[in-house]
Amino acid sequence: MQDIRRVLTERLDIVTLIQRYVPLRQNGSRWVAPCPFHQETKPSFYVDPVKGRYYCFGCHASGDAIGFYAQINGLDYKEALRTLAQELGIRLVRQNPEEERREKQERLHKQALLNLAAYAAKLFAQTLHKAQPSAPCRQYIAKRGLSDEICARFGLGWAIDTWDALVTKLEQENIPLSLAIEAGLVGKSKNDRYYDRFRGRLIFPISTFPDQVIAFGGRIIEECDAPKYINSPETPIYHKGKHLYGLVQAAQAIRVKGYVLLTEGYMDVLTLHQFGHTNAVGVLGTALTPDQIQLLTKSFTSQIVLLFDGDPPGRKAALRACQMILPEGISCRVVLLPDPEDIDSLLRGENGQKHFDDLLRNAEDGLDFFAKTLSTKAPRDIVAETHAFLEKIHDPELFSLLSRRLATTLGLSEALLRDHAAHARALHNQTQPAPRIFRPKPSKLSVFEREILMFAARHPEHLDLLFDQGAQHAIQSDAAKSFWEKILDREHTEERLTTQEKKLWDTWQGALSPPVDDEREVEALLDLMNRFKQKEQKELMLETIRTNSDSSDFASDLEFLSAVAATVKMRDHPLTEGET
Repeated sequence: MQDIRRVLTERLDIVTLIQRYVPLRQNGSRWVAPCPFHQETKPSFYVDPVKGRYYCFGCHASGDAIGFYAQINGLDYKEALRTLAQELGIRLVRQNPEEERREKQERLHKQALLNLAAYAAKLFAQTLHKAQPSAPCRQYIAKRGLSDEICARFGLGWAIDTWDALVTKLEQENIPLSLAIEAGLVGKSKNDRYYDRFRGRLIFPISTFPDQVIAFGGRIIEECDAPKYINSPETPIYHKGKHLYGLVQAAQAIRVKGYVLLTEGYMDVLTLHQFGHTNAVGVLGTALTPDQIQLLTKSFTSQIVLLFDGDPPGRKAALRACQMILPEGISCRVVLLPDPEDIDSLLRGENGQKHFDDLLRNAEDGLDFFAKTLSTKAPRDIVAETHAFLEKIHDPELFSLLSRRLATTLGLSEALLRDHAAHARALHNQTQPAPRIFRPKPSKLSVFEREILMFAARHPEHLDLLFDQGAQHAIQSDAAKSFWEKILDREHTEERLTTQEKKLWDTWQGALSPPVDDEREVEALLDLMNRFKQKEQKELMLETIRTNSDSSDFASDLEFLSAVAATVKMRDHPLTEGET
């Protein structure tokens, strides 16, 4: 994998790649633009084609071309690596032939499922545009006020109300029906007859990055005893708790606006986009999951606006979402629609757009909503649910902030809340002793290099996290690079180590090493990488100042430095909405 990474880095031109997504402007030897990863209008995003790196002075996003492709498309580093390798025609070679064979089979099988999903989506969309078969569906779409642009953008389709329209097409194309069953498109009866799962329904393709259809939802358009919605089952390419409807279409707007509207249902998302709220996404037939939160906050935004109906189920869903989001330190606000309105009826009503904008502007803080909802419960339930909520918080400063606010709002003792949380953590850690503080003897490695190499040695399962954080760029000395290559080659690491490297390896990984504490060591790594990025920011600013006198474009250099200063100031002292 490391060889492929090196080949890709050498082949990829970072400026050309980033220009697919960002309008870069050359400024001397560097390229600059507003950052695509947070709400920004000034050119604080810096690309260095010589080093093959990008960096934002505002949000600290940084990395190489592969890291940028991963972040902009919501992929992990390994997925980005494979996608770019395929795009450039580079074969991924594995050390282990059996592993390579197995992964190739899995990859080919998943690609077959993706190809089938793409074919079905195209067929459904074509059927929607055929006048006679799609007349009922087109009437329904017109009644719901969806434009042709929205239908095209989301790839809406129509599954005609017959038992075997798709089955017949697949047989004509010699596509195995067993594959269609696995993809959730076709079913098989007890008497071995194949039938279409989606019949007489408006079809909503569900996509993931980079714009690949992976599943479908279908809505009945006439009153009958059938379920209003049916959805694709779990498949090798689709896990509903890990995806969000409309994220591919909303990604750029989320980055530009700086927040996401999170709601329920396909039609709610389409209506929001129809009315210009193009940063809206929807959960997929289940309650919000940690994977969906991570998907949003890893690459797109740290500000979520929950948009739910104001009836009891809607309030309950909003409460569950707050309980999941807030302990992660993510900004969360809540909009509950006035009962009995839904998104469609509200936006299409008199002064609907203004009413909706007012609701967004006055969205309730998530912690206030959580506390207000708790305050209506019995005292013992208030205490129990507050304890359960605070026990999810691992960051000490975040715990201090939220516990203080909850104690004040609910009339609880902050000291007792702290004591209970400390006691709960102590009980939890009785079977998970904290790791000793240990450091290898001084060597040629820098502090950053030593800590990153130690983490890589102790946590091979988290190598993707290292690359996502850009840790490979902190490996700069020859000694560190040599050790790094050996650690990545897990099958032959120990036999290739030097005497000094072996001592470090035994300290980190051997029998006398401290027990692994996954959560704490991951937190320590993230803190380390944050410090590395801050150090990198200072060095880049100094480099910009040093090279300013040699630049042929003093005005552009001055603009860039001003943008950096303004961006850093904005990060530390953000404006409230409406200020300029």
